[in-house]
Amino acid sequence: KVAMVPIINAGDGGHEHPTQTLFDLYTIWQRFGELSGRRIGFLGDLRFGRTVHSLSHAAAMFGAPLTFIAPDGLQMPTHLLRELEQQTTVGTSDDVHSVIAELDVLYVTRVQAERMDDALRSRIGRTQVVTPELLAKARSDMLVLHPLPRVDEITQEVDEDPRAAYFEQLANGVVMRMALLDELFQSNFPPLGGMKQPQQYADAPWREAGDTTVCGNAKCVTNSERDVQPRWDGSWCLYCDFER
Repeated sequence: KVAMVPIINAGDGGHEHPTQTLFDLYTIWQRFGELSGRRIGFLGDLRFGRTVHSLSHAAAMFGAPLTFIAPDGLQMPTHLLRELEQQTTVGTSDDVHSVIAELDVLYVTRVQAERMDDALRSRIGRTQVVTPELLAKARSDMLVLHPLPRVDEITQEVDEDPRAAYFEQLANGVVMRMALLDELFQSNFPPLGGMKQPQQYADAPWREAGDTTVCGNAKCVTNSERDVQPRWDGSWCLYCDFER
């Protein structure tokens, strides 16, 4: 509502990451040829992991059952779980060992420590680590994905496992974004002179008049950027998914 040219969202805070989702889906499709019925497990920081939020919605549209594996405090935001339950089968767990045998895809994310307050960071510590021992319990054709960069949630020994596809996934990101840019450049958008002028920033309809509630996450963009007012989905901050 404020731009006169197409916008590509390459990841916004802890909210969404749609371009990542495009090549995540492409990587899964390359391996299996379809997504319907393929159970995807998400392991790690699901509360602040923007790649998880986008991919789970897209995978649900293709009929993929979803399992969310995280400790208390890093599980998927409640409002996102409610939305996903309207589209597909959803399960939650705090132990990857108990569910890994059921998965076709294990999507791992790092802990987004920069989006946590000190109390949550100290309570969570680290999430479960993917090791060769863990993969011994998984299907022989299960796909291991990670949006990268990793920290210590996947050991380097896993890189040699044929199920580890995160470097292939990264390479797919290059060609997928090339295709996206090519599509936009070939689209018949009206010339700038013929486009409606954008609304004044202060009058943008998503600005909630009079709402000066501060997000409880000190690292939220609403607490560091001028003129960025909080936006809420019920009790959840739409910028960082922090619960107020």
